[in-house]
Amino acid sequence: MKRQSEAPGTKPVRRIGKSHRAITGTLASSKAEGGAEYESALERDHYLGLEFDPEVVQVVPQPVTISYLDEQGKRRRYVPDTLVRYQGARPPGLFEVKYVQEVREKRGHFAVKFQAARDYARRQGWTFTLVTERTVRAPHLKNAQFLRPYLRRDFPAPVEQEVLAALLGLGEVTPQALLETFPAERRVDLIPVLWKLIAARRIEADLSVPFHMTSPIRPRRQA
Repeated sequence: MKRQSEAPGTKPVRRIGKSHRAITGTLASSKAEGGAEYESALERDHYLGLEFDPEVVQVVPQPVTISYLDEQGKRRRYVPDTLVRYQGARPPGLFEVKYVQEVREKRGHFAVKFQAARDYARRQGWTFTLVTERTVRAPHLKNAQFLRPYLRRDFPAPVEQEVLAALLGLGEVTPQALLETFPAERRVDLIPVLWKLIAARRIEADLSVPFHMTSPIRPRRQA
């Protein structure tokens, strides 16, 4: 157990080791120092969604230790799964990731823990949210799984600018229609360039709904 920093939620207070009973590992992340450790497939998917969210600037797994009294009045310790910091004025969010069935089966047990987390978060000026597979595994996760690998692809800057310029001349259009403005022999090579630009948010698209070749895309609005 690590000693907690003076500033709550700065670094993990608990490490996740290997387990024969759960899926554990570390997701490579540009927003979590040293990567985001997880101990379930649902937590892994949660971190993937956060990694791909442009509003998220920092992710701290296992961020704080909360002391509380359980149903029998015994002192317990609770470490929520994640603290997320965002761009702008949005307050940091403390998150717990659980499957719906587990929450139902242990409703009374979790009610006490989660209330303690809400109270703690409120004192820090944070929010507290329970997320389940219903929200984590929404369409945006499939979009993240599909587009995220393209973030690591490198393409010549003139080619990227060519695609952006073509889109700027069209306004709102679909990926299919945009690609059809290029010669047929170039389209296959330009598809991954287009996905890279969408993944990097240099082209706007609604990634909260299923994304495909006929989804609307548009030039990025200038700040």
